[in-house]
Amino acid sequence: MSDIQLQSAQTVRQIIFPGVDGQPCVASYGIAFRRELIAQAEIVVVQNHEMSGTSLWNTDAGRNNVLNRILANDLAGVRIEFVRFTAIFDAETGLHAMRFPIHLDDADFVAKGNPAHRVRIAPRNVKEHLLKVIGLGPTGISWWSGHVTAGCARTYVEFSEGEHLPRSESAMLLKAIGYERVSSSLKAA
Repeated sequence: MSDIQLQSAQTVRQIIFPGVDGQPCVASYGIAFRRELIAQAEIVVVQNHEMSGTSLWNTDAGRNNVLNRILANDLAGVRIEFVRFTAIFDAETGLHAMRFPIHLDDADFVAKGNPAHRVRIAPRNVKEHLLKVIGLGPTGISWWSGHVTAGCARTYVEFSEGEHLPRSESAMLLKAIGYERVSSSLKAA
C-alpha cells in the first residue's frame, strides 16, 4: 500500500446530492494524495449511519453527481487516469468501502468539443466487413488520455465494478482526509 498524504486544505467537506427519489442527501468528502511514481488523487466520499438520505451505494445518479461535482470543483484539469474514487459507509458495525474505476462519457466528451477523432475499427462479422469495403464500416472514437481531465466531460462509475477495500485501508483513507468516525468506540486510528 502506498503512502498517503493529507490534502492541502486538510478539511472534510459536506456535499449534498439527489437521492433515489430526488430528495436531498448528504455525505462528507475529502481528497487524499498517494505518493507513487506519478501522484494519484483519491476522492474519498463518506456517509455514516447518522446522515440523512439515500446511501451512495444505492444511487447511481447520486454517486455520479457527487463524482462529477468534486472533479469539476476540486480537481479541474487533473488527468482522470490519475484519480481514484472511493465510497465508504461508516456503519455502526464498522467500515464498508468500495473503490470504483472512473469512466468517461465519450459522447459528452466529443459534444463538448474536446480533441477526438474517428477511427476505423476491425469488422467483427461479414456484414461489417462488407460495409467496410464501401466505406461504411464500424468506427470508434479515439483521444489522447492527456486531454481527458477532470471537468472536461461527464464521468461515471459502475457499481458492479466496485472493488471492496479492507477495513485497514478504509481507516487509513479516513485518517488521511481528517474524517472522525461517528461513534467514539469506533474511531479510526
